[in-house]
Amino acid sequence: MSFVSTGNKSAGNGGPVITTPPITGESGDMSTGSVATGVADAAEQMAEQAAAELFGALPEPSGLVKAAVTAAQAAAAAAGISDIVSAAQDAAASLAAGGPGAHNVTVSGSAVPPQMLLFAGINGSEKLGSLFTYIVQLKTPDTLNLGYVSPAANLPLKPMVGKDLCVNIELDGGGKRHISGLVTAARVVGHEGRSVTYELRMEPWVKLLTHTSDYKAFQNKTVVDILDEVLAEYPYPVEKRLVESYPVRTWQVQYGETDFDFLQRLMQEWGIYWWFEHSEDSHTLVLADAISAHKACPDSPLVEWHQEGLKLDKEFIHTITASERLRTGQWVLDDFDFKKPRSRLANTVADPRETGHANYEHYEWPGDYFDKGEGEMLTRIRM
Repeated sequence: MSFVSTGNKSAGNGGPVITTPPITGESGDMSTGSVATGVADAAEQMAEQAAAELFGALPEPSGLVKAAVTAAQAAAAAAGISDIVSAAQDAAASLAAGGPGAHNVTVSGSAVPPQMLLFAGINGSEKLGSLFTYIVQLKTPDTLNLGYVSPAANLPLKPMVGKDLCVNIELDGGGKRHISGLVTAARVVGHEGRSVTYELRMEPWVKLLTHTSDYKAFQNKTVVDILDEVLAEYPYPVEKRLVESYPVRTWQVQYGETDFDFLQRLMQEWGIYWWFEHSEDSHTLVLADAISAHKACPDSPLVEWHQEGLKLDKEFIHTITASERLRTGQWVLDDFDFKKPRSRLANTVADPRETGHANYEHYEWPGDYFDKGEGEMLTRIRM
């Protein structure tokens, strides 16, 4: 996914280089009409040059150039010829931010000082049951006479790490998408002209669970009780959308594992999966065990498919891949209760697919249960 920053795109050092053509008159006396004509001509030349610097050479006639000229003329008429350069630059930059294929993207959060850095790019991935990672690039404003004397060009990196960051993306056709997380790494990746670029790694708050480990015993608790107890140590939002009823476990041990590995093991054992839902203020960990837990996208309840490379006024899917693979056709779970040695605790669930070699069996012993009903649930989850 690619986005266009709202900041001006520079050429060389410090943005479009524009030379104001002189406006001359006879004997220093200039009529109102000749001044207006001179202003318009200057605006047209500078707007074309600014647009060319930002977007490359454009053939004539160009609607982009005409729009930039019109905006520059209006600004020049109101502000005077001395402001024509900035008027042309602002008009071209506005077209860059709002033109076809562009998104208005801003950043917020305690990780970066407000209004000191511009969004430059984002790249990352996110999927169910995994920690997401986004690489966010921010740059100092590319403004003439600012350069490296700007405080933003020499920001300390340590205060950024461990703080909140949110990327706010205005979607085509309305609405916003927020991608929020914690900054887990920060670095300066270089500079271009007068602009310094920072690269921030953004990950979810659950990443904190990978930095601690413990030895704990949990007695007479369900898996949900254990999740609540461990996650309560972290001051971040959690939402449970669980429909199953989970049995009380006599004994469950965290043995030298990180909190993340321990909870991940428990959730995989009991068929609980998770993802994150983002807002501008935070991101919420959502725990689920059924497809009904998923909500429709608020801004795109129906997502259309279109060929890659097309540009529409809304978000769409451009690639869908179908696949099949071999899998176990039957799962058997068994255990032994020394207090009831004659109890038959074996459970079998079969669900072979319509492929070749689909009837192979996976046998697991011990199944870590003494109640047959509990074993049935675990076997169904495994299958």
